[in-house]
This record gives sequence, C-alpha cells and structure tokens, in this order.
Amino acid sequence: MGTTGTTVLNTRVKESEPTSLLHDFTALHHTNVFSRAFSFGADQLPATTEKGTQIADRVLLAGDTGFIFQLYERELKVPAKTGDIEKWVSGQVVKKGVRRIQATRELLASYSALSVVNHFGHRITVTARNPDALIGVVVYRVPPKTKPFRAARFKQNRNGGFVHILRDVDYFEICQHFVSPTELADYFAFRRDMLVGWDPPTTAVSERALIGQYLLEDFSSPPSSSLERAARSRFVSGGARPGGHTVGAGQRVRDGFRAAGEQVRLEAQLHGCDADDLAHAGRAARVASQSARKALDVRFHDRAV
Repeated sequence: MGTTGTTVLNTRVKESEPTSLLHDFTALHHTNVFSRAFSFGADQLPATTEKGTQIADRVLLAGDTGFIFQLYERELKVPAKTGDIEKWVSGQVVKKGVRRIQATRELLASYSALSVVNHFGHRITVTARNPDALIGVVVYRVPPKTKPFRAARFKQNRNGGFVHILRDVDYFEICQHFVSPTELADYFAFRRDMLVGWDPPTTAVSERALIGQYLLEDFSSPPSSSLERAARSRFVSGGARPGGHTVGAGQRVRDGFRAAGEQVRLEAQLHGCDADDLAHAGRAARVASQSARKALDVRFHDRAV
C-alpha cells in the first residue's frame, strides 16, 4: 500500500464546445516549443516481450529532465453520482495510471538510447538517464457538471515512487505559469514536498494556491488559500517580482521567451537537433501561443474555485 493525498475538488466548469482531453492536452503542448521538440507518443517505444503490458500515453525527455504523462477522461452524457466519480478516480485514474507510469519507467530503463520523432516531425535521439527520476503525471477529466468530490492529488509507493494526480484544469493552469521543462520540474518538486510534508487537512487548498506559494518563494509555510492571489497577479500587468520590483506583463513574457529560446538552442545541440529549425518553430509557437492561451483562459481560467 502506498500513500495517497486526497482533497475535495469543487471546481465548477462552464459548458463549452465538447473536445476531448487528448485534443486539449495536445493543443496545449503544441503551443510550447519545448513540448513539441522533446515530447513524443509512448507508442513509439519498442514493444516489450511481455504481452499485455500497458504503458503511459506520452513522454518528454530533455537532458536530465523528463516527464511521463497518462491521460484519463470520464465520458458521460449525464453527470454521475459523486460516489461513482470517486470510485472511478480511485480505481481507473490512480491505480491504473500509476501502474502505467511505472511500467513506462521500467521500459525506458531497458534502453540505452531511443530514436523517436517529435511533434516537429524531426527524428531525435533521447536518453532516459535516470528513469526513476522521471516525473510521473496523471491528468484526468470529469464531466462539466460533476458535483464536488474527493480525489487523490498524488500517489507515493513504499519504494519512494511518486506520481502527481491532477485534474485537467489544474494541469493547464500550471502550464500557463511554467514554460520550460526545468520550470515545470522545479514546480512539481515543490508540489511533491508540500503535499508530502504537510497533513491532508492543511494541503486541502486549490492548485492555484500552491502555484501562488511557489511564485512567492515561500517554501516553508503551510499551504494557504490566501496565496491564490499571487497566482492570479502573475497575469495582471504590473505584477511584482521577488524583492518588490515591478515589471509589466509584456516584459515578463519577453523575458521568459528569451530564456526559453536560449534553452532550446542548448538542448537542440545536446540532442543533435537543428537549432535553426527549432528557433524558427519557437517564433511560430510564440505567435500561436497567444491565441491558444486566450482560448484556454476562456475555457479553463474562469472556472470558479
């Protein structure tokens, strides 16, 4: 038996055009040059000799940083009972998702290197240098009118393996704040420490509150709902930098993409990619991301917490 963090999720969702979780997840990743350059479908991994082994949906490998993603979606025309949703999350999402991620880790550990095709259509060579250190993330979606329900936020096994469990709206909000694999990895490390280091009643705050606490660089205080404001201010012009200095939202975006572009060039050299092609793709991704993020704001960001 492992350790599971649970909280009550009461996020309400506005009705919108029906699109699948896979569609929205892929669209979001396509607006990010890092995801397009260094992620690939796990179906590209060579088949194992063990029949019936199920692996995760997607993998992102960039140098020493890596992620394994598994997606689940509850497709119901009418809202299910709260108990049914909780059973589905516990059984289908958490248990099976963790198994798939662990199976993918073990599969990656059996390869010295892999040749895969990324979302730019480039063939790249990637290496899972430390499969046990890959960050496991299970993302799930429930019907829009689902009533508040209890759900695990993580799963930690006795062997130390940790998997993040996230509702789709929370994962998408995380991606709005953190662009590069390094930024995401750092936030997920913080999230793991907070969820494990504090008791469940204390950690029963929204994902936005955890994001706000991370942005404030408050790594020692208990989680607090009051810190949601820090996450909201990230998208408001004139937000504060650490130390009390202010900077316009446009400048923050330019600073972030400048740093992102430099990391792309370095990682392109590391993986033998064409840096010029990636730089060009990065410029296109920046333009595409503006409209994509506006769409995500309409679809996800205005959900009541």
